[in-house]
Amino acid sequence: PPSALAVMPKEELPDLKTIVVAGEACPPELIPHWAKGRQFVNAYGPTESTVCATMAECSPKCSVPPIGRPISNTQIYILDRNLQPVPIGVSGEIYIGSVGLARGYLNREDLTNQRFIPNPFEKSKLYKTGDNGRYLGDGNIEFIGRIDHQVKVRGYRIETGEIEATLTQHPSVKQTVVVARKDNSEAQRLVAYVVPEVESSITSNPEVSNTQINSWQNLFNQQIDEQKSEVTDPLFNISGWSSSYDNQSLPERQMRIWAGDIVAQVLAHKPKKVCEIGCGTGLLLFQIAPHTQAYYGMDISSISLEYIQQQILQKPEKYGHVNLAQKRADEIGDIAGQSFDVVLLNSVIQYFPNVEYLLEAISEAIRIVKPGGIIILGDVRSLPLMKAFHSSVQLYQATPSLSRQQLLEKIDRQMEQERELLVSPELFVALKEKHPEITHVQMRLQRGTEHNELNKYRYSVLLHIEAQPGKVITPTVESGAALSVQQIETYLRDKGPESICFSGLVNSRVANDVELVELLSQTESKQNVQQLRQKLEEKLVNGIDPERLHQLSSELGYSLELCWSAKGSPELMDGVFVRSELAQEGIVLTPLTQKSVAGGNWVNYGNNPLSSQLRKELIPQLREYLESRLPEYMVPSGLMVLSQLPLTPNGKVDRKALPVLDVASSVSTEYVAPETETQNALAEIWKEVLGIEQVGIHDNFFELGGDSIISIQMVARAQKAGIQLTTKQLLQNQTIAEQAAVAGAMANVQHQQGIVTGEIPLTPIQHWFFEQNLQQMHHFNQSLLLSVSPDIKPDLLFQVVEKILEHHDALRLRYQKTSNSWQQINSGKLESISFQVVDLSKFSETEQLTLLEQTATAQQASLNLSDGPIMRVVLFNLGSQVEGRLLIIIHHLAVDGVSWRILLEDLFEAYEQLSKGETIKLPEKTTAFQDWAMRLVEYGQSQKLQAELDYWLNQPWSGIVSLPIDYPEGKANNTVGNAVNVTQTLSQEETTALLQEVPSAYNTQINDVLLTALVVSLGEWMGTETVLIDLEGHGREELFADVDLSRTVGWFTSMFPVQLQLSSKEVGEVLKSIKEQLRKIPERGIGYGILRYLNQDEQIRTQLAALPAAEVSFNYLGQFKSSQSQQVSWQGAWESAGANQSPQINRAHLLEINALIVEGQLQIIWTYNSCIYKDTTINNLAENYRETVNKIIVHCQSIEVGAYTPSDFPVVNLSQEKLDQLTAKFN
Repeated sequence: PPSALAVMPKEELPDLKTIVVAGEACPPELIPHWAKGRQFVNAYGPTESTVCATMAECSPKCSVPPIGRPISNTQIYILDRNLQPVPIGVSGEIYIGSVGLARGYLNREDLTNQRFIPNPFEKSKLYKTGDNGRYLGDGNIEFIGRIDHQVKVRGYRIETGEIEATLTQHPSVKQTVVVARKDNSEAQRLVAYVVPEVESSITSNPEVSNTQINSWQNLFNQQIDEQKSEVTDPLFNISGWSSSYDNQSLPERQMRIWAGDIVAQVLAHKPKKVCEIGCGTGLLLFQIAPHTQAYYGMDISSISLEYIQQQILQKPEKYGHVNLAQKRADEIGDIAGQSFDVVLLNSVIQYFPNVEYLLEAISEAIRIVKPGGIIILGDVRSLPLMKAFHSSVQLYQATPSLSRQQLLEKIDRQMEQERELLVSPELFVALKEKHPEITHVQMRLQRGTEHNELNKYRYSVLLHIEAQPGKVITPTVESGAALSVQQIETYLRDKGPESICFSGLVNSRVANDVELVELLSQTESKQNVQQLRQKLEEKLVNGIDPERLHQLSSELGYSLELCWSAKGSPELMDGVFVRSELAQEGIVLTPLTQKSVAGGNWVNYGNNPLSSQLRKELIPQLREYLESRLPEYMVPSGLMVLSQLPLTPNGKVDRKALPVLDVASSVSTEYVAPETETQNALAEIWKEVLGIEQVGIHDNFFELGGDSIISIQMVARAQKAGIQLTTKQLLQNQTIAEQAAVAGAMANVQHQQGIVTGEIPLTPIQHWFFEQNLQQMHHFNQSLLLSVSPDIKPDLLFQVVEKILEHHDALRLRYQKTSNSWQQINSGKLESISFQVVDLSKFSETEQLTLLEQTATAQQASLNLSDGPIMRVVLFNLGSQVEGRLLIIIHHLAVDGVSWRILLEDLFEAYEQLSKGETIKLPEKTTAFQDWAMRLVEYGQSQKLQAELDYWLNQPWSGIVSLPIDYPEGKANNTVGNAVNVTQTLSQEETTALLQEVPSAYNTQINDVLLTALVVSLGEWMGTETVLIDLEGHGREELFADVDLSRTVGWFTSMFPVQLQLSSKEVGEVLKSIKEQLRKIPERGIGYGILRYLNQDEQIRTQLAALPAAEVSFNYLGQFKSSQSQQVSWQGAWESAGANQSPQINRAHLLEINALIVEGQLQIIWTYNSCIYKDTTINNLAENYRETVNKIIVHCQSIEVGAYTPSDFPVVNLSQEKLDQLTAKFN
């Protein structure tokens, strides 16, 4: 099997002439390694036939290995779903016919009939393999992948094998697997996991290595410079030594024990001349140098060396023989060979960029050390304990409620982002083969009485260079499994051996961390962090503290060598006890250091600290590479670089064990951090508005929950940050990388910043309002009741309201009735502010509820269009320990849904500023409502708008069917007072699918789906295929380049009639048809109202007014999350805010349907007149609508559906029929 071949050392098989791989797909990267100089055959076949049903000889240059041609007496068919042969190059399922075909499965008739089918071309049987393949032009067959690896994403059926085959042709890719995964938002997306060619990545990117080294150099310089004042002992400067667990400085006491251990190992060899590579601030230098004749210290940090030099100058008699040089570890070629007794690299190799660099540094160290000298590598981080270390740190830092899966994701993320080099102990043993000058290797666990990451996960190495022949002490080995310190003590006292090795002792320092790794690997576990901690405490592993063994050896007259165990498990250690006098006569070796370890494949002995940086470079390269070779829908939205793919026990890729992408932000792509100033600014805006913790520059705006309304908020934030970005640009460029590329600096467009006053033309929606000739039109409001802190300060709130009224001009609008119309005027600064405090603190909770509603109802009816106010703010005090209520009422003429988002943000921000003692400073104003209204009047006379008239007049308005009515006589009383609401709600799962999965099937927007369901539901109820609806939009369309409405308050809503027709009873066809009908509406319908109310041609206005009136209105209001109520504790309250509209007002429609998403759930609110309809009628209609929405969701989730429509290709004039033919041909 290829998986077995992948782990075989090719260096040990020089006489191998022929290799046949079979049983599983052969990874392309095996061929260059194994096909050189020998015959390499790639075979294919299932057990039901033979594993060699087809065979292909592959040359070393073969990038994608074919499976060849069928062997004798075997037939291969590649068929489509109808069991028809597919053309050359087109994928289909592989079927096998053969005299060697099995007869079926024993006692499994159902499965036999399913898999062994009649051959449609002759009288025989075919085996249905479940594999996808295709014929190549030369007659060979290419294996693509399993059919069960065929997935459906965004409406397309995709063979992941085809993507994998493309990826593996990239020179930097060693292995890859592509899967479809669901993220936290339940959206299905393609994710590619890639293992890079490490050696080529390193050798082809020396600049990345240099960048890594330079970044460490800068960090060291910065740390030393910043922490000068914290140094208490200049000769023991531990600046920058902090714990990975809590980021606090490691205690000086622990650091002195750690340093003392290394110093003792150096001085034990009584060196005269020492070279220290990476001397830092002199932690070891100042302790070792006084015992030497010459000391040469090197470091990459100039500031470190300056610091040491300052100390030397103060004590020249002690350190005058110390020489310093700023050098990298690979820059010591100018040092004469065989110059030093000891070369010391302590706590420095973890900052090397890769194993290759480490090997180079060791080679140079060997060159400059004298025969009989030693190289000491101290504080080496252990690769086998890498996962235990990160698991321990993340468990320590995690909140108790964090799930096992979330914890695993954090651990995986930290391991992938590890920037330090961790080394397997076996590397140093294998060095003896590479460098015969190394006569002996010793390894020691780090000493220390108090547990920390230095003595748990690190070790030191002694490389003896050309040591004089002497005594090598190799003791008898006894199993130490389950032994306690007491048992070891008894053994030593009773038997008194000269030397003894206890192998496989459990190291209690790390045993629990290794056990944690095991617990986390149990996939069936559903525990959270708190439960994991409890389980670890209950399952405390019995082990031995290494320091206790050192104490014991000292007490009993022994010398102790303590090393990682040769048995391999990372929590095990081997302890060699040798009588002290005997230990002085020779070198004591442990089993691991005497083990035979093959050299070569050096990269496998360490991690790749460059992987994070290489990933940053590789992922955009791979994305660009795939985009140039695959259709857009086949390019994975997620790319994740792994050091290796997880494998099952039999060596196959374990797809279930593939790590989850970084989903803390529900991000679909591999996280690529912002780099430029603009990207960083946009990323902060995305995080704030979308309510996510992390966002990369390739994440998709819509896949993170964005929509057109949110885009307006995005633009406002961007402009506040000085970035010129329009909503059109944002919607067309859906990633930060793309937006940053098209964004510009804020153009110097001057908007009125002072108080706007004077007459303002009515906008189309305001014309519509006054056209209704409503009774009590002053009572037509929008309002919000918030729950606020009991400590909220009324005096500050008063100042906030005053500033809001001054800043947002629409809140000061006034209206006067003229002879035949209404006049709209922006008044100046108000003399009185409509803010009041109502103290209900002395009343009972029940009384408070009643009084609150009574007060709110009265306030709702108190607005005055002529004299003002048109906004009221009331603060209800409910007691010192009870959250108060803040009621904000604004007449609808001055506010809409987008405006509320702006106002709430400003309210919160202004209050926060005053609370901190700051002056209120709100963002600059955007285009004034006055200017917008004037521009609309001008636009109403334009030729561009005039061209839309034909569309509106020439719709098939005849044949409109009226809504059925239960009580016809009730139509005369269609007032707000008789209105009733019915609300249907989708679950969070259904809503997520609606937002994330459904749009991809037919490239639709949520409005397309909701309106399709509405037309179907109403059509069934009305018995018609044509439904007339008044559709509402936010109305802030980008009609003018110099107009910016992103932070303008006012009523901008557009309302226009839409006649939608049912073209089919098949869900997909109806959805496509409704989508296309909606796309044909010019400029999202805003032109209708402008033509009808602002065009100066009376004939045009009359013609549009004569069109049939819709009896149904629909409005999708967008998404509302509690996170959008800012960071302070002001949230929506549940009590009644009073009636927004007067009960006497006549309603414009028989049915109003408002849809909005609240806290992740779609709510559909049906408003109807109880004098016209029975409750059961509308309840049934609403339920049918909800079911229809769900049918569309289920349909679009099916792997079998999905298609483009003509509007997806606006520059090409295609019919749906022609487009379907083309996509069938090429998909």
